[in-house]
Amino acid sequence: MTLALNQVNTIFLAVALLVLGTFIVKKTGLLQRFCIPAPVVGGLLFAIIATILKTTGLLAITLDTSLQSLFMLTFFTTVGLGASFQLIKLGGKLLVIYWLACGFLALAQNVIGVSLASLFGIHPLIGMMAGAVSMEGGHGAATAFGQTIEEMGIPSALSIGIAAATFGLIAGGLVGGPTVKYLLGKYNLKPAEAAEEAADVKENAQPITTHTFFIQVLLITFCMALGTYLGDLFSSATGFVLPGYVGAMFVAVIVRNIVDKFKPQAIDMKSINLISDVTLGIFLSMALMSIKLWEVADLALPILVIVLV
Repeated sequence: MTLALNQVNTIFLAVALLVLGTFIVKKTGLLQRFCIPAPVVGGLLFAIIATILKTTGLLAITLDTSLQSLFMLTFFTTVGLGASFQLIKLGGKLLVIYWLACGFLALAQNVIGVSLASLFGIHPLIGMMAGAVSMEGGHGAATAFGQTIEEMGIPSALSIGIAAATFGLIAGGLVGGPTVKYLLGKYNLKPAEAAEEAADVKENAQPITTHTFFIQVLLITFCMALGTYLGDLFSSATGFVLPGYVGAMFVAVIVRNIVDKFKPQAIDMKSINLISDVTLGIFLSMALMSIKLWEVADLALPILVIVLV
């Protein structure tokens, strides 16, 4: 039997899994402790069930995830709109050092991924999907680059990237959670009450209105439209293929800092963060629930070794 879910049913399922994941995380202390996102929990649970149903021959479920790219594009655009140069200046020297360290780490992860993929006799791009694309980029970059690489003729790149990103997320929680807890205890770090109160007052001072919300929607959709157009021009002119969100995110950064110069109050980060949370949640839920685990079963061992290294 085959159950084909259309676009509307797929979105409903994604939202339902997101709510279910939120419930499970709230009820499971271990998931909270390691900061496992609700969309990952709900989406991965469905992917496992769908895999069991398919491999046992009971039911094959097909999803219409055509709107996944739209949610992904919207989320990364909101990330760009949050990149104010004024905030970057506050990071100072430490932010530059951190950026350089991340760049070196990304290079190292890709070298390891490509080298081990060649050693195992699988396509080098598969190794890259298990490298910096998923390890630093997470589920968002794994989905974006996975779609691009599959279009280049590498099957299962998306599922492998999502699976690697999930392993990386769990590893990050297992390593990062206890490390942060240790550092907080060692240096007795606590938030300043005055700063917390000031942040709460500022956050609640300006409620979201229909007018301000649609101004943010206007900015976001403008950045998406212009960014994807410029991205297509870049690809056709240079031959380099970039995920669709890259152009939109860069345009959003430029728009944010131009607006900051002339009318900073036009940017309402409360509305943008709300849009960001909603689109990220649905996008991640759709990405995780659409993983075809049976496609990556044969590559499970080499991918796991690459991710561990």
